[in-house]
Amino acid sequence: MKKFYKIGPVTLLLKDFPTNNIYPFALWKADAYTTAETKPDITISYAPELVVPNGECVKTERSLFVLRRTFALPDGGMLWQQEDTENGSVILQFIVDAEGKNVRLTVDKSETHGMAAFESLTFIIFYLLLRRGVLTFHGVLLEYSSKGIIISAPSEEGKTTHARLWRDNKNALILNSDRSSCYKENGNWLGFGTPWCGTGGENINRNVPIKALVILKRGTENRACVMDSHKVLAEVLPHIMYPKHNENLTDCALSLLDEFLQQIPVISLECTPCTDAVDVLYDCLERLI
Repeated sequence: MKKFYKIGPVTLLLKDFPTNNIYPFALWKADAYTTAETKPDITISYAPELVVPNGECVKTERSLFVLRRTFALPDGGMLWQQEDTENGSVILQFIVDAEGKNVRLTVDKSETHGMAAFESLTFIIFYLLLRRGVLTFHGVLLEYSSKGIIISAPSEEGKTTHARLWRDNKNALILNSDRSSCYKENGNWLGFGTPWCGTGGENINRNVPIKALVILKRGTENRACVMDSHKVLAEVLPHIMYPKHNENLTDCALSLLDEFLQQIPVISLECTPCTDAVDVLYDCLERLI
């Protein structure tokens, strides 16, 4: 299998990925992003060969029955793998080269016909997009009346619930239910959908001009206001996705964020999970944009 996909400004080649005839990978999430372009910025291939990490472990995450570890390799590349917590066996493993242009899936013992491997790219792909001027927030990317709104909040704080209230009551579109990626084109910030959208599972292959970033906090009443400039960086920084262990990419993320904040207003939203919260934010947005 050899398929090309357009993810925002980046062309992605998926080559020889695990699949079978029962669950044809091409018909799954990525299919909506198929493109006729054939010059990839990033190539992701499958070459089975377990690699023993020979670098520093820079990140460890434990989730249910798996352990995810990221290693910084001596040549400047990265190794990411998911392990079984019971026996320590490697379930999934990816190797990324130093330039972020080539990604190899070296182990897939998930028995999911490529689906778990593709979903796990969410732990890698947004760092690769960062190299190409793409800034990604942990948040919902919403389109309303041809305007893009990013709604960020910590996990379980209510950003997806609020976004779905916009969808159900204002006919808004959820372009991504968990990752809000955007890049600057002709002086404007454009948000775009990607297939990697968290457990919410909602994504649409569309671009939209970003008009506001909303930092949502659960509260007992509904109120929205433009955030004071001296508070913005501290409130926004925890919501962007960047590899803290990589100094160059961290600098890149901070530089992009600085550009973003110079152009895009940030709104503080304290809200309850009800439609009144949508009206409060809507009124604030109408006054602002």
